[in-house]
Amino acid sequence: MAAPRIFKSEAASEKKKRGRPRLISDQWRPNLAMIWGDRITTERGLQDVMYRCDAHSVLKGDARFTWLIDPEGIKTSAPGSFKQSILSELGRLRDAETIKAVALQVCELKPRTKAAIVMIRQCRTGKGHKGTLEGVYHAVAEALCAYLEAHPETSETMIETALKHAIKSIYSRKAARGST
Repeated sequence: MAAPRIFKSEAASEKKKRGRPRLISDQWRPNLAMIWGDRITTERGLQDVMYRCDAHSVLKGDARFTWLIDPEGIKTSAPGSFKQSILSELGRLRDAETIKAVALQVCELKPRTKAAIVMIRQCRTGKGHKGTLEGVYHAVAEALCAYLEAHPETSETMIETALKHAIKSIYSRKAARGST
């Protein structure tokens, strides 16, 4: 009869590492550190760079994505010519065709960074946030403010009429789709 084991084997005593598994292999880590130096010190920061590079490699050179990557603006260091946070989020989609499709929608809408990231995450995870009155208000107000910045001569009557027509249009679209 074998003696009972008192001590755990070395493999059994190792604790499982916490958190998400590392995305970046140990062989790539020194290369990234050499390129980015002391500017990026966290795992999350390195992941963001990798995802951003993935999205950049898919979208570069295509004029449809100039709002995200503007080569001329990058040359002159123009603000907003390279949307890093949005590109990092697009890179998380991993599939080149999906990245292009979502990036095209983002470029058409030109949302603020936070809104773009929410849109992309919802696409990636398949989870949407439940709509709220406050959310609708902020979305409409933000869109209207952006329009008024571009067209300051717009009168209050025009705004009210446009909002009434928009509401009617939304309800008729919902009715046509069979939504409630």
